[in-house]
Amino acid sequence: MADSAAHPENRLETLPDAEVEANAVAALFRNPTILRRNSATQAQLLRELPNADLFHFSGHGLSGIGSSALVLNGGTSDLLTAATLETGDFKRTRLAVLSACSTASGTGRSFTDSESLARTLISSGVPQVVASRWYVDSGSTLYLMKVFYQNLRGGESVVESLRNSEKTLRKDGCWDHPFYWAPFAVFGKPSST
Repeated sequence: MADSAAHPENRLETLPDAEVEANAVAALFRNPTILRRNSATQAQLLRELPNADLFHFSGHGLSGIGSSALVLNGGTSDLLTAATLETGDFKRTRLAVLSACSTASGTGRSFTDSESLARTLISSGVPQVVASRWYVDSGSTLYLMKVFYQNLRGGESVVESLRNSEKTLRKDGCWDHPFYWAPFAVFGKPSST
């Protein structure tokens, strides 16, 4: 989601859909806190988490040899790893949505891996986590997330919201392949919110 990084050689491609997604999600809530660019740092995120009912991340996710992480501040020099997430205060957080590549799997490519970001959030007390099982397309993810939150705000459970947003995406001729509509899953305990 960030546009600048301290180390340009470690920069990843900018995801303009991630910025649009963040704005669309934030517009649905009263008094959202949005961290972008230079404010999207590990330290700032950890300061804001204790106040978050919902944690939505939109940007790059990395999963590979030795680590899996959310990329903060636009480059690979500021990462939010499973180990860092373990230090966060999620007592208030009811839902985490990790809208990035491979956020459900750890370095061993499995939810049960200790490096799985979704598993770490569940272990840290977040009741439900929406995370991706493989690399995602930012355009289809933007569309999926918009519909997901519309469904959620309309009173559907997290599971129903995701299922129905996937159905909507599948019906669109551009996104009918499972690569586009099926990467995300809900982890955690069933809930009506």
